[in-house]
Order: sequence, then structure tokens, then C-alpha cells
Amino acid sequence: MKIAILTPTFYQYSGIDRVVAKQAGDLKRAGHEVIVVTFRAETATRSMGIEVIEISMPKSSFWERVYRLLFFLDFWKISKTATRLKDSDQMICHFYPMSVIACKAKKNNPQLEYIYYDHGVPPTEVFSSTVEKVYIALFKKLSHHYLKSADKIYSVSKYLSQVLKKETGLSSQVQHNVYVLPEETEEVVDVRQKFKLGDSPVILFVGRISPHKAVHELIASFNLLKKKLPSAKLVLVGKKTFDKYGEELSTLSGEGVIFTGKISDQELQSFYKACDVYATASHWEGFDLPIIEAQREDRPVVCYNIGPHLEVVINKELMVKKGDTKEFAQKLRQALKR
Repeated sequence: MKIAILTPTFYQYSGIDRVVAKQAGDLKRAGHEVIVVTFRAETATRSMGIEVIEISMPKSSFWERVYRLLFFLDFWKISKTATRLKDSDQMICHFYPMSVIACKAKKNNPQLEYIYYDHGVPPTEVFSSTVEKVYIALFKKLSHHYLKSADKIYSVSKYLSQVLKKETGLSSQVQHNVYVLPEETEEVVDVRQKFKLGDSPVILFVGRISPHKAVHELIASFNLLKKKLPSAKLVLVGKKTFDKYGEELSTLSGEGVIFTGKISDQELQSFYKACDVYATASHWEGFDLPIIEAQREDRPVVCYNIGPHLEVVINKELMVKKGDTKEFAQKLRQALKR
């Protein structure tokens, strides 16, 4: 089969994109002809031996977000890209606005199978500003509109499947976003040495540094923990996707908080091995892949009792009511057993 995988970005640091990379690799090894259609790809993902078609978008983070929302108005690019998919047998679409292309391609060729993966859209209440709330509300409405033409829908968690049914009336099959980090014979990087962590208790977070991840609450809980464990360190792995929010976090962060920026998957495995506890104060997740990865290294997980966490977290006694930073700090100490 000739299969086209559509994803807004094809980066290493994005959880969805890492799953797309694994999916593309698995399909290619199974003997299928695979192409990836995306707005933008990194060198690392382009070197997988799979054809990648980049259709471009603005480089400014602000205009990129605007363009993604209003992409359905770019008739020329939609038509041109959909035409390139006319000989495909199947389209696998991850996220809006790639679903706009999928719908156009499906209209051009009704025999082309359109499969949509539902990764979810955060609810408006997890954002603070009115502009963000309006943006997300519009994004969700458009996302729901363009997935209705799909032949099959897969939700990446039971939680998202239930939300989709409630909001659209559409049924979906549940297919967890399972991604396995690359095997390694030895650690790529000595995390404790590189960041001068020594024998300090280390708490790790992995993910985009964005408001709905509530990294500010994780830092607040960590600051409370520091009063009992002054030597503790909080390592935050991920790209700052909102400049203003990133600046606010820098102001909140005291001694012991380390921002690493984005890292490779090979390095990431070393971080899981180096930490004592994995923690996330995220207010919303569609699945939460880093929790799975941390648990594979037998690390305890402290998190809020939200959405899919009930599906993926093993040690549920360390789960906390959303927003309770004081109890979160207590659970961190309990997980560290200090």
C-alpha cells in the first residue's frame, strides 16, 4: 500500500511527532510505501529514509499559530497538496489542520481511506487569557468539523474517546500512543555530571513548556519541597513554546531549577535513568507519553488526578487533586522517601 501520514510538524521533541516517526518506520518495515506530509520537519526526522514533503508555514511563533488556525483558507496549498496524494491508498492524519488536506484529498478520490488520530485539544479553562481561550475554542470547532469525514477514528486514550463522543457524537477506537525509546548500550550523556547534580534527589519533567502543562505549579511545589530538602533539583526538559510564559517561569525559578531545552531521544533515556522521581503538574493531557517512559525505568510518578492519568499511572497513591501544590510537594517527598 501507498500510505501518506499527515502531521503538522515532524520534530524529535514533540510527543505526537515521535509517535508519527515510529508509525512511519513500522509501516515502512512492513513493506508499505510511506510518505510524510508536514508543514515543517527537522533534519533528524528527514534522515529516516522516508520521503518527507514539507509544505511550509510562517517561522514566527505568533503567525504560525494564526496560520494553523486559518489554514482552511489557503485554497491553493490545500488543493496542490491534496493532488499529490491522489495515488495514495490510505491517509493517516494526526491533528488539525492536516485534516483539511485529508478532506480535500478524500473529496478528490472517495476510494482513498482517511484515518484520523484523535490526540485531543485542551479545554479552554486550562488557559488564562481571553485570546488563548478564543483561539482554542475556534481550533477545537475546526478540528471537529474536519474529522467528521474520516472513515476511521482512533483516540489515543479512553478519556479522549469519551470526550469525542460527548462533544461530537462520533465513536472512536482506543489506540494508546505507545512509543519505545531507542535501545542503547550505555548512557549517551552522564546527566548528573553534566548538570552538576551530584547525589542530590532529582525530580524530572519532560514536555513542552506551555501554560496548560502548569509548569509554574510544579515549580511552586518544588519550592515548598526545597524547604525540607534543600539539595533537591528540578530538571525541566522541553522547548519553551510560549515566550512570555517562559519568562514568567524564569522569574519563579530559584536555585535548583534547571531548564535543559529540547534534547534527542537518545539523551532523553539518560534523563529518565538519572532522576529519582518523574513529576508533572499538567492540567490536561490526551495521553502523557513521558509517564509511560518514566515508569519503564521504574521511576515513581507524581501527577494530578486528571483525564488519562487514571489509565497510565501505576502508583495512583501519588496522584494529587489538580491545583493542590502543597499536597503535590508532600507527595514528591513521599516518592523520594526522604
